[in-house]
Amino acid sequence: MSNNGMVKNIQKDAAASSMTMSELGNAMSQLNLSEVPPHRHQSAVMDHFMRIMADNIHDRRLAQKITDAQFTKKTGIIV
Repeated sequence: MSNNGMVKNIQKDAAASSMTMSELGNAMSQLNLSEVPPHRHQSAVMDHFMRIMADNIHDRRLAQKITDAQFTKKTGIIV
């Protein structure tokens, strides 16, 4: 175990959002993978999750960073 047996509190690093876990689950379930090739499912799920996250966190600067990172990942163009 790294961290010398210490447990890291990842919740303290979480971005504030008004979305509940139930709402996140409902939003994630809206993704329709029927037209997505199987080898692209993981990428489609991550894109959908990142879009939901960027739309619902309170820190607009962080939301813009997430959106920019998605754009860079898709296009290779650094913004």
